[in-house]
Amino acid sequence: MKELKNQPIDARAKKPFYLRAALACLLFPCAAALCCLVMRSIMQSAGHEEHIKRLCAVIIIVAALMFVRYLYRSNIRKWCCAYMNFVQDCFAREDVDCCPRCNTSFGGVYGDSERKRQCPNKNCALSADEKIRFGRLPATLSDAKALVLNAGVRDDFKFSAARCIFQFIAALVVYAAVAAATVYFIVPQIAKLVKEIIDLL
Repeated sequence: MKELKNQPIDARAKKPFYLRAALACLLFPCAAALCCLVMRSIMQSAGHEEHIKRLCAVIIIVAALMFVRYLYRSNIRKWCCAYMNFVQDCFAREDVDCCPRCNTSFGGVYGDSERKRQCPNKNCALSADEKIRFGRLPATLSDAKALVLNAGVRDDFKFSAARCIFQFIAALVVYAAVAAATVYFIVPQIAKLVKEIIDLL
């Protein structure tokens, strides 16, 4: 990530990041509250009122973990956005003779009067005309490294909705399991241990 973080972060990268962070601060608590209300009514209808508080605690923990995950991924996208802005700025300059990402020379491909619009390296294939939206930028460290270091072909960092959905569901399942184990097993055991220590004293 050293190469990625060498690029300065200007308003073009900060603005979408802060906007998404602000929206997440509103949406995640609202989603958690809505889920708690739905689960409360379901558990009351099923006659399991004793589990309502624990289930609400699980939902809140999962929402908090998903919120942190979202901010983490958005932060990686912020750095990628700063890097892509740097690349686009380089393409717009007249004194640039090679691709700012893979260092492929433009010589022999572009004439002196011809504007450099795309990298000749097909594995890199960065283009001045292709502006990647913030939400489609890499959101993992491996994808960010592939974007910056040209680790493989273009598809290594290409946005995939199916993969994003799969990663979201996988994270949700893992966080739900961790939260449930914490609320139903770890916390009661800790509370029991603390009570035993207090009784001994």
